[in-house]
Order: sequence, then structure tokens, then C-alpha cells
Amino acid sequence: MIRRKTAVTVGVVVLSTTVGASAQTPTIHEATGANAAAIQTEVDAFRTELGTLNANGPGSVGSGRREINWDAVPDADAAPGRFPGNFFNQNTNGLARGVEFTTPGILSQVSADAVNPTATPVRFDNLNATYSTAFAAFSPERLFAPLVSNLMDVTFFVPGSTTPAVTRGFGVVFTDVDTADAASMDFFDAGGNLLLSRNVLPTAGNASLSFLGVSFADAVIARVHIVCGKAAAGATDVTQDPVAGSDVVVMDDWILGEPVALPTISVSDVTVTEGNAGTVDATFTLTLSTATTQAVTVDVATADSTATTADNDYTQVAETVTFGPATAQTTATVTVPVNGDTKFEPDEVFFLLLSNPVNAMLADDQAVATITNDDTAPTISVNDQQVTEGAVGARIRFTVSLSNASHQTVTVAFSTADVTAVAGQDYNAASGTLTFFPGQTSQDIDVLVRGDTEHEANETFTLNLTSPTNAAIADAQGVGTIVDDDVDRVVVPLCAGGVGFATIGTLLGFGVHLAYSRRRCG
Repeated sequence: MIRRKTAVTVGVVVLSTTVGASAQTPTIHEATGANAAAIQTEVDAFRTELGTLNANGPGSVGSGRREINWDAVPDADAAPGRFPGNFFNQNTNGLARGVEFTTPGILSQVSADAVNPTATPVRFDNLNATYSTAFAAFSPERLFAPLVSNLMDVTFFVPGSTTPAVTRGFGVVFTDVDTADAASMDFFDAGGNLLLSRNVLPTAGNASLSFLGVSFADAVIARVHIVCGKAAAGATDVTQDPVAGSDVVVMDDWILGEPVALPTISVSDVTVTEGNAGTVDATFTLTLSTATTQAVTVDVATADSTATTADNDYTQVAETVTFGPATAQTTATVTVPVNGDTKFEPDEVFFLLLSNPVNAMLADDQAVATITNDDTAPTISVNDQQVTEGAVGARIRFTVSLSNASHQTVTVAFSTADVTAVAGQDYNAASGTLTFFPGQTSQDIDVLVRGDTEHEANETFTLNLTSPTNAAIADAQGVGTIVDDDVDRVVVPLCAGGVGFATIGTLLGFGVHLAYSRRRCG
């Protein structure tokens, strides 16, 4: 039954408290009544608030508004066919509006117009023969509705692209909202935070029109969740009885603020000189492209490359960075301690990775930190050594040293050479290659000395270093000294015809030792 209604209009509402996660107060334009004239003033006020109507071309012009009235939808995309959810975000002039929508029911439909080639009934009479009397058009003559489900999510993109966007305002004309809880819209920011939840004003009876438009000072709306009636439009809805809970609602005009890309976050590369000890800070600067009234956060974490935490090159960092809206913050820093050492190595790098941005997009998700080496290439040297000969031999241990550690494997050839000591007689010849693995700074070489009881002068040989790799030789020769510890013994007669001999032992460097042995002379 069609009932006569009195037009009711409710004007603009400005909420005085912060709503949801927004640091702004939304302005709400809402109205309801029996016909288009009942809501026209608020629709026009909302349009004026959003700004100039823009051409429907790809790309964002930054301000103004775009509209969808469904009336130019081709017959092929209207009833009885299904309407694609990305129709108004195609990269084509005339279609690009930056709006895409989804519904749990998968399907949606634009009603047919009066001259369609398939003779499909208008205002969804193709779904239910009662609908043409229940639903009115604000801008004749096509309407729009989700099918199977009464729920729909609207998301925004830079028109004609896949770049997520936000808008400062979104409004919808609904038709046949009979009860206060039959239709509503929830507004969310890019982080999924609820900005505002608002029911659509009702007017009892058929063919009424209601408008709800919500705007913010800045573009903060990333998604709108629409509840379109208490049941989905379809053939089973035969009563349109609000008491029975069916109260099917469909939509006409959508009005939206120009979709603009979310602020972007970038991060700078950094270079530090490591130093020989302690730490130096590698400070990364994160930059937000524009200030926003929303709190922007992003997760950051270091990651190894040629510089590693296992090698103690730097200290791992993982944290969440926040750009505070209260101060219109557009820069933030992340500090990573870099550890100093004296190890020779090439310049090394590690990464700072950005992820999980909230209320922004990543223009740059990775920064490179370069640790500049300030250590010199190592040099090789060998020391001099000596050992007392002994009766059965000993070992001379030479120490070959690097001036500082290296990240590379260092090798050097060594071999002994006679001076006054003779290989095979006074010592055993030795040769080979010495290897310093990364981080090692010293190695020993043992040379066997052959002992005897023969008194002789101290003797020497050399250990010579040649053919280095990944290092230079600072001292190529070590001198090995074999210190003699033997005594000469000489027998001297003490009488011409008497008794006894004297044994004179000479110790090199310590004078003469006289010993007496009694023997009979003659």
C-alpha cells in the first residue's frame, strides 16, 4: 500500500567531539522526505562543501568532487545483467572515478532504463514486481543495489589506477528507508579504524528518499561500509513490510570527494665510518610526504647484507615509528648502533626494511646503510728467536704476526736458510705456507735444532717470508740463533817426571777451568 508522507528535512550536523581514530570532527549532511525536493538542499550543500565537480578522467586533481548517478551505465552492464564492482575505476575517460565496491553476495545490479533493448522492467521490477512502486529515483532513472547480500564495502583509489586513495567526504541517496536501523554507513581510515558510524534517516512508507553525506576537513576516509536495508533485494521479498523485518533499501546517487593518494613514507640511505672501538650511530630519516590529521605508523627492522649482526658489525633494531598528527610531524629518525673494530674489511652494508604502514603508503620500503671501513690492510712480520742447543736438540719457535685482523684469508710462504748454522747438521730445514683465516692475527712456526756436545760458536739461520696474499710483508726475515752450551777439554802434564795431569776445560766467554788428576809420571 502506498501511503502519503510529509516531507521532513534535517540539515547539517557538526559533531563537537572527536570520533573514532580521527583527530577531526566530521560534518554530517542528512535529510529525508517524500521526494527529491525534500533532500535537494542538503545534497547541494554537501556538493558545495566538497567543491567543484571534476571530469571523470584518470588521475587525481587533488580537490573537488566526483559523482555517480548510474544513469549512463550501458544497457549491457545493467539489469538483467550484473554490474562489475570496478566499473567506475577503469583507466578510461568518462569512467574513472576512483571507486570500487565489493559485496559478500558477490553480485550487484543497476536497474534498467525505460528504453533498454531487452524490455527489462525499470526500478528492479525484474527482481520483484512490487519494487517500482517502493523505490523512487533521485536523478532518473537508474538505481543501484547489492544482490544476495544487503552489505557493501566501498574503497577508494586514485582514479583509473590501483593506487589506494582516501577521500574527505562520501554521501549516498537511499530510497525507501522505512525504519531507523534499516540503512547505515560506517567510515574507516586507512588503518581500519572506525571514524564514524551513522544510521540513515527514515521516512515511513514507499518511495521516500534519504540522504547521508559525511565529510572531514582532510582526506581521511579509505573505506565505507554500507548496510543497505534489512534484507537483500530479491524475488522472496514480497511484502515490503517493516514489521516483518524485510525493509529492502536501494541506492541512487553517490557523491564523493576527489580521491587522493595516501601520504607516502620514504626513507633515506645512510653512510657511517665504523671507527676502531665503541659505537657510532647510523641514523635513518623517514619522511612523510604530507602532514595528516591521522596518526601514521610504520614498522621498521634491520636486515643483514654484507654487514651482519653475527659478525658484530651492528646492533639489530626492530620498532614501530609514529608520525604524530598533533604536531603535523613529517619526519622521524631510527638509530642503529654500528660497532667499531680494527679488522680490515671492505665497506659493508645492511638494510632498514619498512613494512605495515598505517594511514600511509610506502614510497620506499628499504634503505641501505653503508659502513665505511677505516682500517688499513694488514702487514706481515716475523720475530727473531734463540734457543740453547742442548745435547739432544731443541725447537726454535718463530711467531709470524698480522698487524691487524682481516676479513680475508691471508697466506705467506716461509723457508729457512743457512747463515752460520747448517741445515741437516745444526737444524732441520723447514718450508711451507702459513695461513691466517679471517680474524686470526698470529701463527707459530717451529724449527728443530740438532743438539751435540761439541763446543762451537753460537750459530744462526734465517726464516724468510715470501709470496704474501691479501697482505704486505713488513718484516720478511726472522733470525734464529743457536746458543752453544758445550765445553772444550785439554790434558796438560803437570810434571816432567813426577805424578799427575791437569785437565783444562775452556768455557767460551767464561775463562779457563783447571782440574787436577793424579797420575804417576814416567
